[in-house]
Amino acid sequence: MTQARTIADFVSGTTTITGNPTFSGTVAGAGSMELISTLTYSTPAATIDYDNLSTDYDSLQFYFNMHSSTDGVRFFCRFLDSSGAQITAANSYGFCTTTDNSVSSADDDNLMALTASTIGSDTHEGARGTLNLLGRNYFVATDSVPPTICGFIQGHYQSNVYSGGPFYGGLNSSSVQTIRGIRFGVSSGNIEKAKIHLFGVRCT
Repeated sequence: MTQARTIADFVSGTTTITGNPTFSGTVAGAGSMELISTLTYSTPAATIDYDNLSTDYDSLQFYFNMHSSTDGVRFFCRFLDSSGAQITAANSYGFCTTTDNSVSSADDDNLMALTASTIGSDTHEGARGTLNLLGRNYFVATDSVPPTICGFIQGHYQSNVYSGGPFYGGLNSSSVQTIRGIRFGVSSGNIEKAKIHLFGVRCT
C-alpha cells in the first residue's frame, strides 16, 4: 500500500489494520485520557495518598476498589495542599453523598464523604467506584471554581447490603488554595486492601 493510499484511507475512515501493531511517541494537538498508574495496596493503612500529581493533567479519574478492616465505617477524601499536607480545617469542604436515596451533606466540614457510614468489613464487603478530580492545576489568582470531586460509588455495605450512589464535593470559598494531591481515608481502623487505577486527561 502506498503512503498516499494509506493517508487517503485514514482520512476517509476505511483503513483496517491487522496483526499486532506497536505504537510509540505521542499524538500532538489532541486531548486524550492516559493511564498513569495501577496500584495494589495489600498492607493495611489508615490512608492512601496520591501526592505530587502531575501538572500535565488538570482533570484526573480514579477507579477504585477498597475494603475496610472495621465494620460500620465511611470512606472519605481530602485534598493535599501545595506542600503535601492534608487540608483539614473544619470549614474546608462542602460535600453531598447519596446512598440509596438517603442524602448526607455538609457545607462546612473537614472532609469530603464518599459513602454513608455503614461500609462493612466482611470478606466480600467494601466499595467500588469512580472519582473525578477537577482542578489539579487550580490557580487562585486567575481561576474561578476551586478544586472539586464528583463520582459514583457502590458495593456491599454492612451485613452484605448492596448500596451506593453519587457523590460530589470541593473546597469552600473560605479555603480556596492550590492543591497537589488527594488522600483517601476511612473513618475508623484501616483501609485493609485496595486497588486503584489512575487516569489523567491530557489537554495539551
